[in-house]
Amino acid sequence: MKRNLTLSLDEKLLRLARMVCQKRNTTLTQFVRDQLENMVYRDEEYQNSMNRIVSLMKKDRSRWNPRRGPGMSFMKDRTFFDTNILVYAFDDSNQTKYEIASDFIIEAYKEGLGVISTQVLKEFYVTVTQKIPGKMDMGDAEQVIRDFSVWSVVETDVALILKAIHIQRRHTLSFWDAMVVAAATVSGCKVLLTEDLSHDAFLGDVHILNPFENGPVS
Repeated sequence: MKRNLTLSLDEKLLRLARMVCQKRNTTLTQFVRDQLENMVYRDEEYQNSMNRIVSLMKKDRSRWNPRRGPGMSFMKDRTFFDTNILVYAFDDSNQTKYEIASDFIIEAYKEGLGVISTQVLKEFYVTVTQKIPGKMDMGDAEQVIRDFSVWSVVETDVALILKAIHIQRRHTLSFWDAMVVAAATVSGCKVLLTEDLSHDAFLGDVHILNPFENGPVS
């Protein structure tokens, strides 16, 4: 059953919306309906992805307790997750790192601020299916990749590679670490979570934080 919906729009916005509809050969009613459907379905997909991630991490929601050490205070900002943080959330051989990493991932889902790159996704898949003690089933790992893809994902292209080369030279990093910093930079992240770089340092505008460190955060 369909019902009518009355909207009050700014005149300029309404005029621009009609221009967009004209270009797309659709009506304003259909355009609004399509946009609402996309928003609702995207939100549902996002929630479903979060639920699957929590399940695959074998995380007990009743015991979830966001950390207040170096980390949760900045989750109001876009946060880039390096590969090792994701991996620890699916590897409970180190229980402390597992708990911290999984808490950060859930918090990023809840706030909608998680960012990764295609490089991170590739490294994650190889690591969890081949290198951790309790190797993940390839099908489960594939599903995790799909579910993390609802976050903002930075594509690895030539422009990103060139930026990484510049960062590598400037800060004397490994190329792969520079690729992560470059991805965090171009995606507008203020924070990069990793254990591979110096904790509490700044590389350009990106604040490097190791979530497993307990030292002060400036």
